[in-house]
Amino acid sequence: MNYEHNWLPELEGTVPKEAYGYALSNYTIAYEAWRRGLSITFENLYHNKGMYYPIYSIYNNDNKVQFTHTRPHLVSKDAVDICVNKQRTRETLDAHNVPVPKGRLLKSLAFDQVKKQISDLSFPLVIKPLAGAGGRGVITGIDSFDELMENIQYLTEKLNYHQIIVEEYITGEDYRAFVIGDKVVGAFRRLPPHVIGDGKSTIRELLKKKNKFRVNIPGTYDMKVLINEEIKRELNKQNLTLKSIPEKDQFVRLKTKNNVSSGGDPIDATHELSEDLKENLVKAVQAIPGLIQGGVDVIYDKESGRYAILEINTKPSIRNHLYPIKGNAHEIPKSIIDYYFPETKGKYLSETTPKYYFDYSFVKEYLQNNRLKKFTLPTHPYEPNLISKLITFQSDHELAKLKQMIRTNFHKLKFNGEMNLISTDQYEIILAGNYQDVEQFIDFLKSKKFISNVQNEHYQGGVRVGYSFNYKPSEEETVTDAEGTSSLSPIEEKDILASIEEKDKRIKELENEIIQLKNSKSWTVTAPLRKLSKKLNK
Repeated sequence: MNYEHNWLPELEGTVPKEAYGYALSNYTIAYEAWRRGLSITFENLYHNKGMYYPIYSIYNNDNKVQFTHTRPHLVSKDAVDICVNKQRTRETLDAHNVPVPKGRLLKSLAFDQVKKQISDLSFPLVIKPLAGAGGRGVITGIDSFDELMENIQYLTEKLNYHQIIVEEYITGEDYRAFVIGDKVVGAFRRLPPHVIGDGKSTIRELLKKKNKFRVNIPGTYDMKVLINEEIKRELNKQNLTLKSIPEKDQFVRLKTKNNVSSGGDPIDATHELSEDLKENLVKAVQAIPGLIQGGVDVIYDKESGRYAILEINTKPSIRNHLYPIKGNAHEIPKSIIDYYFPETKGKYLSETTPKYYFDYSFVKEYLQNNRLKKFTLPTHPYEPNLISKLITFQSDHELAKLKQMIRTNFHKLKFNGEMNLISTDQYEIILAGNYQDVEQFIDFLKSKKFISNVQNEHYQGGVRVGYSFNYKPSEEETVTDAEGTSSLSPIEEKDILASIEEKDKRIKELENEIIQLKNSKSWTVTAPLRKLSKKLNK
């Protein structure tokens, strides 16, 4: 499963794992603004149904824009209401002569009534809930009336959707384009969830390999393809089961819908769109009153040039534009900040500044758990003569004291970075700071008798703002599970560190006991006996 891709160099090493998956959109937009010297404040907000929505504001002295995921507060409530309702979206676009599929909202789900309502529609058909999201409930390629009623029953009884749209199926491939203002700034094509046969593995085994591949990509990190009734039904249509062994290079479709969140593959396709299609994608967004930007879903047949716009998402994820499985990434965060803060366009703090990034774990640990209501990021570090270094050393010194010494120097010298425990006595430090202070710090480490083998080299990776201590075992010490991923959880890391510190503490206690014993009266009295014992042992 080798796909060639070109991701953005500014995100290499600067996206913390806590921001993988759904959070990538929030993080990368905030990160782009932060690199330009803009201020960022995160807040927590809970929907009345208990859903958590991260809110973040980007601002300077002249302007402030608040985002919910990727949607700015400048998008009107009317625009959101129209786009949430797929029927209203279709009617609005149709009224502005934007190509849409022929279809209708079913007023009744009774057998005879459904038959009358779809009498002017041609099979194959597509059904979807009126207000669904993330591809949930979308079923395509329905070839008969019996199959249609079976799937309507599935939506109502299993997914609890009772307002259903039926549309004619449009031949072509499924695309998602991101539009802001009057530009299409990126598009990707969605391959349906599938596996490719190797002639020896079962479909279940191929899917396991596919999921292992997906979790290593920041964008699809939390999007495993889960085996469910939909997959079993789709395989059954192809006379296959999870135990079947497809032939080599055989394409096996697992689901009818193509959404990446359901297991589809995002392939960069910006270059595939015709100019006419791009014009209508922009026209579609502009047709919705109060909508400035959006993710537009379209079915497009490149050979015939025909297309139909399906729906518009007012807060689309941009992670698949940034991390396509194949093709080029597109700078969607840059386009967003350029649009709302045009005065900062191209004005990064310095091209030679180390690759700083900010921690995102506080959003999940503090905001999402309601420990904080608001959090403002520290400003992006900048001063002349900043350098980044990777420093390694060995020490069997007490861990707690070693950590305290390093942290004190970080604060005193205004460094940013981290200290990592690699093995029992092996450490590394990643830091960025003024070059003179860095050299002084290296000399300081070399001067300590309990520190040896101090090495340093220039560091090109990301440097996290602030200070942290982490346990990062070497590859030889890392235990992996059946999926090939590290089985060491954050809790296990803390347990290991606690165990090491407890060990250090116990050693210190034993050393103190020995000192006390040597200073005791009994030790002095029994000294002749110990000398005699040594002579006899010789």
